[in-house]
Amino acid sequence: MSAKKPARRAGTFSDQLRDILVSRGSAAAVARDAGVSASVVLRFLSGERGMTTDTLDRIADAVGLRLVETRRGRTTAPKKATRTEPVDPLDASPES
Repeated sequence: MSAKKPARRAGTFSDQLRDILVSRGSAAAVARDAGVSASVVLRFLSGERGMTTDTLDRIADAVGLRLVETRRGRTTAPKKATRTEPVDPLDASPES
């Protein structure tokens, strides 16, 4: 009896990464460029398994991906930075 796969949630980081990797073409080429086994990438793409952060880092580097934080999903406003040194009245930079 095989283990039941957990349901995939649409729009997750993993799904977005799968879409990007599929759009890049060959899983074997991505794996080769990342220095990981093609079976690891194929099993990730099929949803059979996840990947370690080390493997994710290698793949992201190989395909030129960079994770960028967005404000979407933030539930509280960020705290405003405070200045701890004396303010120079001649400083032309405006404070936000």
